[in-house]
Amino acid sequence: MQSDVEPALEILSLLQRRGVIYKIVQMLHVKEDWKETVADALSQPPYTTYGFEAGHLKDQGIRALLESLFELYPSTNSLRYVPSLEKHAPQGLQQLVNELGLVHQKVYVYYLSYAFVLELQLHDLVKYANADTFNFWHGDALIFSNDLSWLIAYSLEEEWYGGRVQ
Repeated sequence: MQSDVEPALEILSLLQRRGVIYKIVQMLHVKEDWKETVADALSQPPYTTYGFEAGHLKDQGIRALLESLFELYPSTNSLRYVPSLEKHAPQGLQQLVNELGLVHQKVYVYYLSYAFVLELQLHDLVKYANADTFNFWHGDALIFSNDLSWLIAYSLEEEWYGGRVQ
C-alpha cells in the first residue's frame, strides 16, 4: 500500500479538489496471500476517502484489457514501456486528443507505477492535466479507451506518445 497506492493519493486528491468524477476500476498486482490485508486497508481511511473498496480486488477484466493493449502497442524498449507510437512535444495531451480526433468519452488511466486503474471522462482529464497529474515522480502513464483503438502514453522523460492501431 505504501509503495503502490499512497503516492498516487496526490493525484486522486487533485482530481477531487477539481471536482472530477472518477472511478477506481480495479486493483492490480495484489498477491493472493495479501488480498485479505489489502481489503481491510481499503475499507479504512484514508483509502475510503478516495473511493477505494475491497471489491476493487476482484477481476473486472482490466488485466486482460491491458494484456491486449500491450500486444496491440508493443514496447520499443525492453527495460520499460515505450510504445511504438509518434512522440509529441512535452505537455502534448491536448494536442494529441485533437490530432486523434477524440471526443467526449470515458477513458482508463493507468500509471504503471501504481496498483490501480482509474476510469474518468477524457475532457476532465485534459482540462485538469498538469505537472501534478503527469510528471517524473508518478512515472509512465497510459490513457486508453475500452476498445483500444487508440493510446496516449506519458513517459518519465516527460514525453507524450500517441496514435491509433495500424
